[in-house]
This record gives sequence, structure tokens and C-alpha cells, in this order.
Amino acid sequence: MRKACGSFDFLEFKIIKTRRIEANEKTFNFQKPKRTVACTVSSSPKMVKCVAPGCKSGYDSNRDDDKKEGISLFRFPKDPGILQMWLRAIPRDQWEPSQNSRVCSRHFNDSDYVQASTDTNTSRKRKNPDGDLVLRRLKDDAVPSIFPNLPSYLTRAAPPARSEAATSLSRQAKVQERLKVQEDAFLAKDMISSLDQLREKRHELTVPKGTDFIDRGNAIIFLSFNDQLRPPTVQYHMHINDRLQVEMSAGGQSISRDNIKHLISGGIRVQTLSSVSNILSFLKATAERCKDDPREIVSQAAESLGKISLGSEELDRKLGFLCEQLGLVISTKNHRHYSPGLLASALLWKTTSTALYKHLLADSLLTLPSISHLQRLSKAFSAETGISASALSYLSLRIKDLSEKERIVTMMLDEIYSAKRVEYSGGKVYGLQEDGSTSKTVLAFMVKSVAGPFSDVVALFPVTSLDSSALDTMFKKVLPALTDLGFKVLVT
Repeated sequence: MRKACGSFDFLEFKIIKTRRIEANEKTFNFQKPKRTVACTVSSSPKMVKCVAPGCKSGYDSNRDDDKKEGISLFRFPKDPGILQMWLRAIPRDQWEPSQNSRVCSRHFNDSDYVQASTDTNTSRKRKNPDGDLVLRRLKDDAVPSIFPNLPSYLTRAAPPARSEAATSLSRQAKVQERLKVQEDAFLAKDMISSLDQLREKRHELTVPKGTDFIDRGNAIIFLSFNDQLRPPTVQYHMHINDRLQVEMSAGGQSISRDNIKHLISGGIRVQTLSSVSNILSFLKATAERCKDDPREIVSQAAESLGKISLGSEELDRKLGFLCEQLGLVISTKNHRHYSPGLLASALLWKTTSTALYKHLLADSLLTLPSISHLQRLSKAFSAETGISASALSYLSLRIKDLSEKERIVTMMLDEIYSAKRVEYSGGKVYGLQEDGSTSKTVLAFMVKSVAGPFSDVVALFPVTSLDSSALDTMFKKVLPALTDLGFKVLVT
């Protein structure tokens, strides 16, 4: 007997296994002596119906009405909390939903549905610019509440729709708007554009206790006296001229405008009452620090003196030295920072007379760097004199690019005169010989290729006096170094 299944023809098949799959189809496996084939036979799908008591949605008898009303069937939610709310809302005892259980759209309010599309795909949004939904979709928190075929007490009335004003975004917008109005009102009340406005609003100022107000017509002065001293002294003061520019002092010292930049938003002019109050509070705090800590007075004095120019380079240098000494007096030993000029001068003093420098350190009349610190600086210089390690490394790289003929060089010597002084720059001291004496000339050793364009400086030696013994010492350092690198020195 011949049977057909799909596109296969076969004889005498034997059924060995049958199983049901989710698509409501049956699969039969058939075995033949030499081969095995599979054939799928479709059965009619199971009808999906609404599980609400008394509802006929999904039944064949109600198909026309379902189509006419556009009835949709919805699966039960996966969220455990929402699922329990659905089960409590549907009046069925001792019942659990299956995978095929559905609830139709007749049991939901209009407010339970998503009203507009939330699709972010640009191509689909172009096809549906109005955002209309193709399929009805429930909100995540929707729960069935309408059961027309059951007693009315089982149907819950739809809650009234929330107004736009009740949303969190609307409330936040209202709060921001209210704060903006309050901020604008405060700024308008706080603003001052002239000295007359400051006079009118001075009673609205919040000033430190004990601050007096003096009106000079073209200026307004705020000041505070220390009555405990005899005679009384001014603790702090602020002078505001007719252009609303300020001059201040605290603890007997002038205060620069740079110290109150963070308190004046308009640069050098006060424009608000709050900035006047903040400056007065700052001046009071500064005066109290000066009273409690004399170092603050010295610091402010050094800062004020540093901004003065006496019109002469020599006098300005002397004044700068005094300002640096004042700053070093109030700093701890491990936090002192010496200027390059002071380091160079101290090294020169120590080289001229070590005994005198030790005497200056012992008297402590001047705050100077220690001898060990100066020795570390001078070692940093002497390590780079003569043929330094960096020079040897550089020449070893250059010689690799030279031919055998170009490595034949002559050595030349040149003398460079320099000022007899010591300078400090980049962490090193310049102008000293290896013995610590001040140099006035520098000997430069150079090489030049006999058969090529190569030429370069080999070593630099600072010297005070030049004689045959010094030259012999320098040559004995340079020649072996060049030979070790691979140069052949013919003429010297």
C-alpha cells in the first residue's frame, strides 16, 4: 500500500513515537529499512477564549460581535504583583491561569490603555507621524475591572483621570517657576547701582556687630574700633567711593582687592548689598586672625611691601630681599622656599668665606639656606662639568652615523669669557669651578672631522686662571674619553 506525506513517497512505514508541540501539531517519526524521514501533520489550533465568568469573547458563536467591536485578547502579566491583582479582580475561586488563558478588552477601562506610540524607530515613526497605535496595548499597571455579565458590585468604577497639574513634572515645573520668581525678586531688592541706593538700603544690610556707618557725601565708610585698647584702634574698615570701588584694611594692614575677588561678582565694584555684607564679614575674620596670630600681620606686611616699587632697580632689589626674609621668618624650616637670587648669593658668600657664612647662620639675623643644601646644589653643577654622562651618551649616538674616515678628528680649544658671578636656574648652580671658586672664563673642547662636515662640542670647563697644569688635567680627561668612544684624534 502506497502512502504520501508532504513531498515524500514511502511504503510500509512504522510509527515509533508520537508527541505534541506548542503549535498544536503532531509529529510522527517513521522508520524504513535504509532511511528515516519525518512528516508533520497539522491539526486545527485550539480556540483562545476570555476566562472572565460569563464572557463569550473568543467563542465561535460570538465571532461576528468580536470583530465588529474590535475585541482584543490579552495575556496574563508576568509580574507577580500585577498577576495577583488580576487574580483577585477576576471572580473565580480555586483557579490558576494557564499559558493559553486570556482576558478580553471588554473588561478594561479606556484609561488602562497606552494612548500613543512610544516607538523610537525613526523609519516607523515617519510612516506613522501621528503616533497612532496599530495594536491596543495595556499599561503595565492595568487591572481588569469591568464585568458586565456579573453583579454590579464586582465592577469597580474607573478612577478619575489625573489632571496635568497632579503629575510630578508639573509640580516640579511649578516649584521651579516659584523659585525663579523669588530669586528675581531677591536679586532686584539686593542690587545697588549707585551710592545713593546704598544709602537708601543700608538698613537692610546685615553687618557684623560693632560695625559703624559713616556717610561722607561722596563716600561711605564702614569701620569697627577695638575699644579695649588705649587709645582705641581700628580693627577693620571698608571705604566705598562714588563709583562703588572699595578700599579695605584689617588688623592694621591694607587688604588687596585680589583677596575679595570671590566676593565681588562685578570685578572691582560692589553691585549688591550681600557683597557688602560678605566683605565686612571677611574683614572681621581677618582682623581676628591677626589679633590671635601675629604671623598673619607679618604675612600681610610682606604681601603689601611686595607690591611697592621705589622707582630704582637697586632699591627694589633691597625691598624684595626684605620681603623674602619676612616670608621666611614665619615659615617653618621644612617649608621654606628660597628664591634663585638668594640661593646664588648665599652660594657666593659661602664660597668666599665658609667661616663667615657659618657665623651668619649661627647669629640667625638672616634666614639663609644651610651649607648642606648649598653643597647639594653645587654638586648638581659639578656633575655636568667636564665630559658629562649626557655628553658621552650623545656622542656615542652621533659616532654610529659616521664612517671610518669621518671618525678621524682634530681637537680644538676655545676660551669663552663670562661674568664673575654665580647663578641658580633649573635646580642647578652655574659659575663655579669644581673646587667651589667663582669662575670668570670657560674652556670649550671641540672636535671636527678631517674628512667630513661633522663637528661638535665635547666638554666645558669653568676656570679662574689658566696654566699648563690645568690644561694637562683637562686633556687627560678628554682624550681617553674620545678614544673610548671610537674617535681617532690626529692633531691637538
